Amino acid sequence: MADPSKESVTQTDDPLAKALQSLFVSFASVVQGELQSSNNEYDLLKNMNLRATTEYDNFGDFASGLSSFVESVKAKNEHFNQYLQDMEVIDKQVTELEALVTTLDNYTSTLQAQIKVAYAAAKRPSGHF
Repeated sequence: MADPSKESVTQTDDPLAKALQSLFVSFASVVQGELQSSNNEYDLLKNMNLRATTEYDNFGDFASGLSSFVESVKAKNEHFNQYLQDMEVIDKQVTELEALVTTLDNYTSTLQAQIKVAYAAAKRPSGHF
């Protein structure tokens, strides 16, 4: 049988053994690099998910604030609708008052004309026709 110490010396001196060892070391490096690459991708994906979670939380907070703002605006709008209705009533009353003033103005103009005619008739001597 062969001496094991001679075999180990022979294996390290053997070019095929050296090439295989180099191949396995290179293959291990490639596998390690692929694993590191996958690990980096998973870390990136994890960070992207955390960022998306934060963004969606911010969107939720913004939507909640926006909802509160809309409710506030609705309440104010309802409050102002009462003022709008009051203004419409006042506008209608003003329009009616303007129509009444126009009628009264026409009546006073007619009355004034009648008074002028009556005054002119009263100034004329009654015996002269």
